[in-house]
Amino acid sequence: YLLSRKFFGEKLSILCSTIVVFEPRIIQNSILGVTEPIFIFLTMTSLAFFLSNKKKFVFTAFWIIGLTSMIRYEGLLLLIPFTIMFFIRYRNEGSKIILKYFLIIGILVLIILPMAYARYDATGNDGFTTVFNGPKYLVKTSSNPDYTDHKTYSEFIVDGISTLIKYFGWSLIPSFLAFVPLGIILFFKKLDYKKTTVLLVSIFLLLPAFYAYARGFEDLRYLFIIYPILGLISIFAINLIIEKFGKPKNVIFIIIG
Repeated sequence: YLLSRKFFGEKLSILCSTIVVFEPRIIQNSILGVTEPIFIFLTMTSLAFFLSNKKKFVFTAFWIIGLTSMIRYEGLLLLIPFTIMFFIRYRNEGSKIILKYFLIIGILVLIILPMAYARYDATGNDGFTTVFNGPKYLVKTSSNPDYTDHKTYSEFIVDGISTLIKYFGWSLIPSFLAFVPLGIILFFKKLDYKKTTVLLVSIFLLLPAFYAYARGFEDLRYLFIIYPILGLISIFAINLIIEKFGKPKNVIFIIIG
């Protein structure tokens, strides 16, 4: 809801939330007692805060990443798109913004450091540097044909992309299929800072899915993290339908029904 409010009004934002929470796979996943629901919640909260016009919320978005990475280490990947867009957004502030950034990162480190120490003390692994294992695995298996899961770089990329496209298309059924294709076209019209941020974050959120699919771990739940963004993109199409046909209440009630 908070993410959608950065682009649309209250009614359409409620509809965006409704589309996501009524998605059958999300409902099934929410009763399994696994980490996806809280991971999705924290990730989307950090994105919504990052798009805020208030700096204190933008700073808080980085710190929420620390909480997200405690749930699943790939949450740290969000640091890359957030950092890129942070410096683009505040590029006119000069050297001051660099000092602020290092202060933000310092607090982020303080958030995750106790958990990293506790994990390392208990298991010998801090649970955060695991994010670097993917590139290490790719280099190791691609350079040694003796591994049973050996793949060249090109095979790894082709397998990852083709399986990602297949499962992405599957994930659109049933809730998003009617709206996402048109929504994507409308989303790319007049790209601004907010849309670019959402697009860049989406790419990095898809990287774990790409890596898993390239290794042969085929599971649709790797894509659950982008369902709220698919819901947001759907609203772009729904908003156009409302503008063309009018009667927004009727359209909203029909879609929810």
